[in-house]
Amino acid sequence: LLEALPSFADCLPIYSRALETGESMRRSNPMPGDPSRQYEVHFTPYDGRIIAIAHETTREYRLEAEARNSEDRYQQLAEISGDVISLQDIHTLRFLYISPSVEKSWGYTVDEILRSNPRDLFTPAAWRIAEEQLPRRATALASGDESARVLTLEVMLIHKDGHRMPIEVTSTLQVDAQGRA
Repeated sequence: LLEALPSFADCLPIYSRALETGESMRRSNPMPGDPSRQYEVHFTPYDGRIIAIAHETTREYRLEAEARNSEDRYQQLAEISGDVISLQDIHTLRFLYISPSVEKSWGYTVDEILRSNPRDLFTPAAWRIAEEQLPRRATALASGDESARVLTLEVMLIHKDGHRMPIEVTSTLQVDAQGRA
């Protein structure tokens, strides 16, 4: 603990707050003398005193940083790609994310797509395909049929200016921890 705490004076505000509120507090910092290492100290009030538990969090800190970097790289890739990349809710088919290339390709802004009813973006025939295929694929994937994960189709989209345009859609179903799409 003494190695992890730079000084009592540095911890006094969080220590005092924990005593005043009766709630546990925590502080994360680089390790004094070795900023490549991270630590976290939990301050827990108990019977008018504070129990302080320190543990090294370098590994977790690095994993979080790597995840953030990976997300940033993926975001950059999606934003510079000429392809329209999207993430949709499997149940409502609402767009949760769509890349900025949608404006050049489909004529809609990202905000227009995110606020839209997806049914209005596709022809009735294309919408029927989505309504029929997705539940069937989700059920098959949940049953272990990996061939249901990815499907490529050509469907008709209604461009913002009103003309119909064929687009190739490759959809990949993602599953949760329970194996549900």
